[in-house]
Amino acid sequence: MISKLTQSILMLTVHFSTNEIGTSPLTITEWAKLADFLKVNKLSPEQLINQDIESLLSGFSDPKITLARLKKLLQRGTLMALTSEKWLRSGIWILNRSDKEYPIKLKQRLGINSPPILFGFGNKKLLNQKKIVGCVGSRKVSKNDLLFSEGLGKLAADEGHSIISGAAKGVDESFMLGSLKAEGTVIGVVSDNLLSKGLSKIYRQYIENNDLVLISSVYPEASFNVGNAMQRNKYIYCISDAAVIAYSGKTGGTITGALENLKKEWVPTWVVKNNDTTSGNQEIVNKGGEWISSDLTQIDFKKIFSQAKRQDSLEF
Repeated sequence: MISKLTQSILMLTVHFSTNEIGTSPLTITEWAKLADFLKVNKLSPEQLINQDIESLLSGFSDPKITLARLKKLLQRGTLMALTSEKWLRSGIWILNRSDKEYPIKLKQRLGINSPPILFGFGNKKLLNQKKIVGCVGSRKVSKNDLLFSEGLGKLAADEGHSIISGAAKGVDESFMLGSLKAEGTVIGVVSDNLLSKGLSKIYRQYIENNDLVLISSVYPEASFNVGNAMQRNKYIYCISDAAVIAYSGKTGGTITGALENLKKEWVPTWVVKNNDTTSGNQEIVNKGGEWISSDLTQIDFKKIFSQAKRQDSLEF
């Protein structure tokens, strides 16, 4: 059962179909503006359903977030109910930012820019583990990079650390499966088609064993989108406590995400040492990352974890 609060935020911020035509749901930035107004005026989003929205939002003004747009979004109640019922039957759960299982580090580090809704499959308790190590990297990498990623996942599991990655082919998948096969606990942040990934053979057994949780901030049946993939990388860093870059190209999502993390100072960034002149690893170090050995026997998790900056949590 979805709470009234979650229902209202779903209608305001989420697509319910790949073919949905009409008013666009609020972006994270737009939702932040509306949520801030509601908080200041001691209102809650569910009050906007079937109430006098003109009166409730008196004093709120934004050229893009018009009352007409909000009304159209809130008229999608039937579509929301039918679609969310299908997702729930498939095993998907839905969190809003005020739910206790929502990743606290995500709210603390991103503040108003944290996603208002998270969809997921699996064990929600894994989202707020301590000392979570992230590992990211390109899809197309060498066999040695894949072996390192898989070995790092196993090592983390052996030492009792949860891990987080992006559930994409290449480094992400190798890292996650390395941990899962060693009976570790894993968070996978998905940028597209959560529904399909949650039901896939590769992950299903680990979800059923409560060793894996897959999460997404976008419509669970969404196709691949570069913007969503970039956001996914941001969430990996913000839920982790330290991140390892196994291999990065000189362009693309991996290096962009790593440089954003360094700029925002979310978590320490460790970069695997290599001699590949086509790699972007050296540039990440030049911008503030620190080298880490490609020899797994030299990996020391006590060294790579450090205190991260925190921010106040949000109500919704």
